[in-house]
Amino acid sequence: MLFLLPVFRNSPLKRGVLLSLGPALVQLFVVFPYEAKQGMLGMGLGALTPLFVLVFNAVWGIVAAIWIHYIRE
Repeated sequence: MLFLLPVFRNSPLKRGVLLSLGPALVQLFVVFPYEAKQGMLGMGLGALTPLFVLVFNAVWGIVAAIWIHYIRE
């Protein structure tokens, strides 16, 4: 996935969402089921947990991509 990041050089939004998928997938499929014992996708915490994880990681990814974009200018 990260090898696609140079494709979206002019779009921090797309780049940030792509960047956020890695941490979100790790949290949903490794941390919640094996470390927190809350079931696959964290369903033990509630039905909206996967949505919250994806949204908050997307916000993090977009902010990180915008920051990287402005630092490189």
